[in-house]
Amino acid sequence: MNLTKHGTISLLLVAGLAATGCLERQFAAGESAVSVNTREILVPSDLYDGRDLVQDTLFVTANRSWSVEMVEDVDWVTVDTTGHQDLSKVYETAPVIFSFKDNESEQERSTKVNIWCDGICKEVTLRQEAISYRLVLTSSKDGFGSVSSDGQELPISINTNTEWSVKFVSEDGVSVSFSASSGKYSSDFVAKVGENEELITKTGTIIISAKNCKDIEIPVGQLEGTPYFRLTDATSIHMGEGNVYRSGICDYDIPIATNSSWTAQVISAEGFDPSKVSVAPAGTKSDKTAKLTFPYADDFSVAMASIKVRFTAEGVKEPVDFVLSQKPSISIIWYDIASKSMIGAVPDTYPFTSPALSFFPTSASLADKNYVGTENPLEMVLKQNGYVFKAGSTKGYWRNSSQGLMFGGGIGSYLELPVPEGKKLVGIDYRRGGPDKENSAFTAFTFSLQDSAGNIIPEATLGENITLSNNKLPVTVSLSYSATTPGVRYRMVASTTSAFCLAYITLYYE
Repeated sequence: MNLTKHGTISLLLVAGLAATGCLERQFAAGESAVSVNTREILVPSDLYDGRDLVQDTLFVTANRSWSVEMVEDVDWVTVDTTGHQDLSKVYETAPVIFSFKDNESEQERSTKVNIWCDGICKEVTLRQEAISYRLVLTSSKDGFGSVSSDGQELPISINTNTEWSVKFVSEDGVSVSFSASSGKYSSDFVAKVGENEELITKTGTIIISAKNCKDIEIPVGQLEGTPYFRLTDATSIHMGEGNVYRSGICDYDIPIATNSSWTAQVISAEGFDPSKVSVAPAGTKSDKTAKLTFPYADDFSVAMASIKVRFTAEGVKEPVDFVLSQKPSISIIWYDIASKSMIGAVPDTYPFTSPALSFFPTSASLADKNYVGTENPLEMVLKQNGYVFKAGSTKGYWRNSSQGLMFGGGIGSYLELPVPEGKKLVGIDYRRGGPDKENSAFTAFTFSLQDSAGNIIPEATLGENITLSNNKLPVTVSLSYSATTPGVRYRMVASTTSAFCLAYITLYYE
């Protein structure tokens, strides 16, 4: 019995077929006869070149027509023909091609096929080997040992006949991700090496694993980073008019990123009190921000105040400049959005030189009675610049840990606004209520901007009466005015019985 393996054909007589194509013709024979070149075909589980490519050929020689019959119905092998017709009754040799699906099991499998010719049967066994697990790196390792500090994409190709996975291990913190971290069968994927921001070389290992296969290990080496210093948000920030609580803000944390030690200095401070402007003088590579300290801009001799900060870093040739600009304003900052705290109730950040903080009790029932009534206003003098706000309240004055500086409570209660010499009021940013925690216990608040004679100045879009219709605190509003007069102090006059609940107010002038 002849045996063919991996497509090797042992039948020698097929060499004479060249003159007649795929058939061998002889003189007509009297009795029916059929033969096959082998009674057993053994094929591999799969081929290196791709999926489901395994084939082998059986050669049948007969002097009569013959047919092919699969003994059982299997889904892993197919045959290219149902038989051969021989009307001349001479000996002819013809091929039968079997195609096999890859065997992914760990057991060999087999089936049988019958060749029938005029009542004669030749049985042939078809065998396919069990899987032999394979994992081979088919791409080059060139470049993996000297990856750029800027990061790089490294192509990887593997040949495998089973499931696989890939991971990266490193003690140096090399940043590596993969376009695919697992899969099945031969695959192409990419190892994406991130930027090395540190001033040291880094190493690690790509490990590719597959079932019953030896791991593939690819060493990775990344070159040291170059010194850098950059601003991670923007090179400048504008705290502008109409952007609620942006002009009246004090202090700013400048977002930075660096891999070197650094220094900073204030180059200029126009429109700010320069004696109160400072920046963190130095820092290390672990810093994410640089603290810029300043009071809000209140110098109305400039249209736009600005602070320029210059950073230098070790090993970085060019300095990096940051500019903060802010429209001059006058502000009561009782609630600080950045820290989410009532800084007005803290002695160091209390906004007034008078009255003293102790003047404002923490309960409405304890509100000071000496200044009750709109004809007996309370003067509140700002620490920063001495500007004076005057408040007339029908129910006195107190403070609340979540609602802010409290006064009003009756129709006609007001807050009179200061005015710089020669300037006119053009905008108001006002926040009613402190933390972003809804409080539905307060009714809607309505007010109008009036001069000392009671004339109402309409707001640009909302008209004469400003209604904060949201009955929940907090609520903010940004207002614009064009019909005001330079040098005139205006009042925000309540037309409801709700309290002002002042968290902050910022005033703009031209």
